[in-house]
Amino acid sequence: MKKIIYPAFVLLLMFTIQDCGDMGTKSKKDKYSGVIEGVDFEELFKKPTQNEIDKIYEEWNSREYNVVNPVEEDSFLVLIGTNLFTLRIISHEISPGVKHFGGIIIPIDTTDRIYPLLVYNHGGETGVDISELLTLISINVSLKGLSSQSIMIIPSFRSESLSFHDGVNENIYLSGGTPSPWDLDVDDSINLLNTVIQTTPEADETKIVTLGISRGGAVSMLMSARDDRIKKTAEFFGPTDFYDEWIKEIMANTLEGIDVDLPGIDYLDEYLLQPLKNNQVNIEFVRHELLKRSPIYFLPNIVPLQIHHGEMDYTVPVSQANLIIEMAEQLELSHDQFQSYIYQYSGHDQTTLMSGMDNVFIFLASVFIFD
Repeated sequence: MKKIIYPAFVLLLMFTIQDCGDMGTKSKKDKYSGVIEGVDFEELFKKPTQNEIDKIYEEWNSREYNVVNPVEEDSFLVLIGTNLFTLRIISHEISPGVKHFGGIIIPIDTTDRIYPLLVYNHGGETGVDISELLTLISINVSLKGLSSQSIMIIPSFRSESLSFHDGVNENIYLSGGTPSPWDLDVDDSINLLNTVIQTTPEADETKIVTLGISRGGAVSMLMSARDDRIKKTAEFFGPTDFYDEWIKEIMANTLEGIDVDLPGIDYLDEYLLQPLKNNQVNIEFVRHELLKRSPIYFLPNIVPLQIHHGEMDYTVPVSQANLIIEMAEQLELSHDQFQSYIYQYSGHDQTTLMSGMDNVFIFLASVFIFD
């Protein structure tokens, strides 16, 4: 697993970052400060300390990612453009008797070539539809280029489905376990990656990259922070900082009974906010849970990283991108280490992804150079 690669005095620059974006105005800070529904927001949303960050690394380094009972559940031939690929659906156990499913798209090749690995972490909280992903790949030249040069690994997340329509039937595979957005999502992705490496002769474990969308954007960044096998990470409109004013407002609204439509919020409400409100957990516990879902505080271990975000994103506001851009500037990261693309008229949608994929291809494909 990854270790801290910057000296402490550099990491302390993290705490000089000022709030930015639409949610950073004084009026909103005042509105969502003090005690709200019994929760001390000033204490809850203080910027993390170095000691708190170190505890996250300790926890991550103590986790094990074992390959348990891998099974090939199904296999299909799929067409991407004019090329044939094999789609394998595999399962493995994330705890005794609890299955987790993932998809693997492998180029069909008559040579003995081994392929780099591209882990694709999906957005939303309703599972991942491989048929939709294949359509997206087929209509985007750069995505087709990435798929033809790599083995694409597609995790579901625990308690959610992975589906594929084979032209006749809708095949649905439901992963077990209790959801844990962003945090145990990463465990699922790493465990699936290890399963692929162990069971796929065509896999080149020395060349691994990851691409994430929305929720999966944060998952990809956190995956890179935790696994030093990841060579490069690209992400689209993922959350970066759960101490930002945006999250502060969402949690205040949630505590006050205002419905917020955002993946993962129901989990945070049920397992963190309500227990905190009812004195079943303490603020230290909740801060720890928020921190390990906040990639920005682990940026030195995530790079090389490329981020994409739309200025008109009303699901994950562009302030989340601006914060990590400012962090990169504070750390004086080079262009090779960190790249950002902000789209003036784009929101939280596939349009941003399509227009930015050429840059993703250039960024990630440099890892794919065959020996």
